[in-house]
Amino acid sequence: MSSATVELEQVDSTSAKAEVIDLLRRLPDNVSLERIVEEIIMTACEKEVESDRSLALAAISRLPTSATFEDIEDEIQLMIGLREADDDIAAGRVFSHEEVMRIAASWSTQSSGPHEP
Repeated sequence: MSSATVELEQVDSTSAKAEVIDLLRRLPDNVSLERIVEEIIMTACEKEVESDRSLALAAISRLPTSATFEDIEDEIQLMIGLREADDDIAAGRVFSHEEVMRIAASWSTQSSGPHEP
């Protein structure tokens, strides 16, 4: 057990502290502080429904310090796309594998020649 775990156990025990202690116990001894912080943030994100703002801030905090505005935009766009996909799945707007294969096959039969503008 790491010294950080011992110190946390000596502090007034709350459920959040207990979860951090459990997380520290599961991580290998040679893990970096940055990885520990990332794991704590990800665990916290999983435990509560967060606002879009807090989800975006957590995603940005996981990017390297050299991240550009374009990198941040890409990350946010990915999050938006995943949220939209989750919403589509929840609403039943999905295709079976067989339907997707049939649709994709129809594309190849429709495009027997070059596309005209």
